[in-house]
Amino acid sequence: VNASIALRDEAMAMAQRTSDPYSLSIVLGWGAMLAHDLGDVEMASRWGRDLMSIAERQRLFFWWAPGALAHGLALTLQNKREEGMKLIHEGLQRYKHIGVMVSYNYFLTYLAVAQLHGADTAAALKTIDKSLGLCRTLLTRFHEPELLRLRGECLWRDGNLTEAEASLRSAITVAENDGS
Repeated sequence: VNASIALRDEAMAMAQRTSDPYSLSIVLGWGAMLAHDLGDVEMASRWGRDLMSIAERQRLFFWWAPGALAHGLALTLQNKREEGMKLIHEGLQRYKHIGVMVSYNYFLTYLAVAQLHGADTAAALKTIDKSLGLCRTLLTRFHEPELLRLRGECLWRDGNLTEAEASLRSAITVAENDGS
């Protein structure tokens, strides 16, 4: 974790020195995802907002989506559900519109987390199942263990303990098989 944070900070310092909006967008995008993974909601929100702003000013259409998704999830986790869900859906739609399905599929985890945070386990399960299906057809599936973990959490919340345990065990197995 410390190495990831140090690398993020070094990359941000380099991007700021060059004043290159594309380099800054890359660092903000990956940094916002790292903040999400580390549970730093404030940083994910701030970096997502900054990324959206740069993307709008510089017309970097691709980079607006991860900014909207990071900021949207952060807002949802801060109980600003309506505003957050709107940004999450807009970010996913942007990826789908420009045909970036690998990123679209990864960021479906953000939608599932937001739905689960809103206690909508039925919607979260539907999103998770959609994303798991895409893992079978797209070139990437690095987020599959997280999807299985989220699926287990949904099933546990719904009182389906046997299936929840099976899903969580699958998450561990997939992560171990992938070298995580």
